[in-house]
Amino acid sequence: MKRIMNGNSFIFIALLFVSMNVYCEELSGELSEEILLDVDKAVELGIENNLTVAMERVSLETKKRLKDTSWNYFIPQVSLSASLYRTNEPPAGISIPGFYENIPEHYWKLSFGLSASLTLSASMIYGIKQTVIDYHAGVISLDMAERKITRDVKKIFYNIILMKENIKLMEQSISAMKDRYEQAESNYNNGFVSEYVMLSTRVAYENAKPGLQDLVIASDTLLMSFKQLIGVEYDTNITITGSIEPETATIVEKSELMELIEGRSDIRLQKKTLEVLKNVKDLKQSMLSPTFTIMYSMDPTFQKDPFSDPWYMDDWVQYSGRIMFMVNIPVDGLIPYSKSRVDIAGSNDAIKKAELGIIQIREAAALEIESTYMKLEKSRKALDALQLNVGLAERAYHLAEEAFNAGSKELLEVQNSELELHKAKIEVLKEKYNYIMGLLDLEYALNISLMEESNEE
Repeated sequence: MKRIMNGNSFIFIALLFVSMNVYCEELSGELSEEILLDVDKAVELGIENNLTVAMERVSLETKKRLKDTSWNYFIPQVSLSASLYRTNEPPAGISIPGFYENIPEHYWKLSFGLSASLTLSASMIYGIKQTVIDYHAGVISLDMAERKITRDVKKIFYNIILMKENIKLMEQSISAMKDRYEQAESNYNNGFVSEYVMLSTRVAYENAKPGLQDLVIASDTLLMSFKQLIGVEYDTNITITGSIEPETATIVEKSELMELIEGRSDIRLQKKTLEVLKNVKDLKQSMLSPTFTIMYSMDPTFQKDPFSDPWYMDDWVQYSGRIMFMVNIPVDGLIPYSKSRVDIAGSNDAIKKAELGIIQIREAAALEIESTYMKLEKSRKALDALQLNVGLAERAYHLAEEAFNAGSKELLEVQNSELELHKAKIEVLKEKYNYIMGLLDLEYALNISLMEESNEE
């Protein structure tokens, strides 16, 4: 019986182990599933998972709630109270023999209180206006945060593509070096080339490998930073899909771009700041105007024992309940150099500084757009020449390689031709990358979308 139990236990453990292996393999397969990311999906993840954007959204929600409930300025302040008390000493009565029944009884007192007040002033209008301005400023701040993360994600996305293209070119170059070495080794064994030539081709082949490893490590490091930026776990496998193929035609004329400066987020936000400062000034001035207050209060107090006597209406007394209308007229604003007047003068100075700040931002924006536009034009013109260089370098390299295989060219000439071809291809990739970076900077600077419009054309 014991042997049978041991055998059953062994079978059960074996089945459990197999099941666990199957489950782990399935789980591992799910965890190692690749995510295909194009630039739009990457931007979507970046905006969704970015903490700065999330905080701006929470802030905007708070400002929206304040804006939507700003009418509560007109809700009166209301308070309720209730008290139950008893004096420490019995009330004093008339101490005359034969008249002790006139001495008041010593019992508890019960009272309630209600008060409501509403103060109306011009400052309430500007307080409501402030919540509206703050909300619209929050919309702009959220838009700026989303556009910034969009630009940053796209820049790293295309940088990863650039590095992968560099790796591909380096692998092709190393593959050609390997073929050249194998050809040189065959020629050496057949007595067509010297040992020096054969060893030189091998040295060139081996020396190129560390450079490829450095590129791979740099690419992996950049990919880790990219995962952090878009909020993806480090162990997630990501496959970047896309290419560096920008539309090199100029999208619009420079004069048209300059007309879009007012749509920049920083200018729009500075204008909202100016609105806030003007509203603050109006708020301070409104505090010098009269205020009107309506107040109502009641304090019914029970005149008998609340624990033994019935609560008849006739037994409740009103001591200080009242309704009041009050007008308050501040006069300190009429005094020269008073604090109120000095505060208003300070608001005027802040408004002037904000207006000058808008002019300063416009000038800096114009310079930024001018510089970016010039770089785009330079890249557009340079790409045609660089692509022609690639064709010429490819032709020169193939001719040198054919001559080397035929024994009429030295290895150094082939290596130089290959180096020039590699450099020409890299320069084309870099210029395409520079053009895309310029477009992204221009998009962010003008708060518009250029690359999508370019692709549609």
